[in-house]
Amino acid sequence: GRDAWFVPESFRLYDKDDRKSFSDRLSNIDGGGMDVPWILKKVNKDRGEGITLLGPRGEGLLEVQQKLQNNEKISGKSDFYVVQRYIPNPLLFEHYYKFDLRIYWLVASAQPLAVYYHDGILRVSLTKYDGKDFSSRKGHLTNVSQQKKEKNYEEAKDRATRSFEDLLSTLESYVAKNPHIPEPIRDDPLGHIRTQIKAALVYIIEAFKDSFTLGKCKGDNAFAFFGGDFMIDSDLKVWVSEVQSGPDLALSAEAKKNVIKVLLPEMFDIVAEVQDKQIRGESLFPLESAKTWEFVYG
Repeated sequence: GRDAWFVPESFRLYDKDDRKSFSDRLSNIDGGGMDVPWILKKVNKDRGEGITLLGPRGEGLLEVQQKLQNNEKISGKSDFYVVQRYIPNPLLFEHYYKFDLRIYWLVASAQPLAVYYHDGILRVSLTKYDGKDFSSRKGHLTNVSQQKKEKNYEEAKDRATRSFEDLLSTLESYVAKNPHIPEPIRDDPLGHIRTQIKAALVYIIEAFKDSFTLGKCKGDNAFAFFGGDFMIDSDLKVWVSEVQSGPDLALSAEAKKNVIKVLLPEMFDIVAEVQDKQIRGESLFPLESAKTWEFVYG
């Protein structure tokens, strides 16, 4: 199939072939793997749990290399880990702080399949980023659970959660100071980011669309609400971190509150319109309730 251009170089350490490939990547066979940073993720964990940073030629990476060579479990009795190339050149917020994007997407209808996208929030680290220091996860992880560990979180929580308007300001400032960004992107940097995210969502949906079925649902249709976490690098390329099946909707910061209070009521209006049209035997499209939700697949 097509190359998943938005996924960092990744290896499933519970898969025999991937495990061998990563071992080769860290050895002289495929070379170079020991000289770049990686991030080790325990599968089926969230909120930053089960994540280990592996700096270039650091103690952690050397330990993983040895365990692979000796065919030992990565941790205790488990090999249920994924390792990914750490993006070494993240775009920084206000010049110093790493961030990612939490966006939202809606399967408004399973039969027929109809998927919509909505802008979300920026999740910003409260610790300055240091791309050479992998001894601590501070400054590297951007999720809210990690930021809540900071002593000043309650006072700073609105700094840790920002809006897409703040993203636009960041992008415009960045392209103005970086002539290596091509002209078409410079004209609409936020549009460039959105286009990549939506293209990545289409790829993900096509890969897993057979899973969007009614399954054991007793009704004639179903809907599902998802989140997605994406990073932006210094070339304004988008990378996926993960897809969330149950994104947090807590109104924990002003920027998030402003997004959720718009997308959530509209989401239920969309779902109700789908149901009403199907009952009446009408075509689903266009969905008049979708005002801030953008159609991406169906």
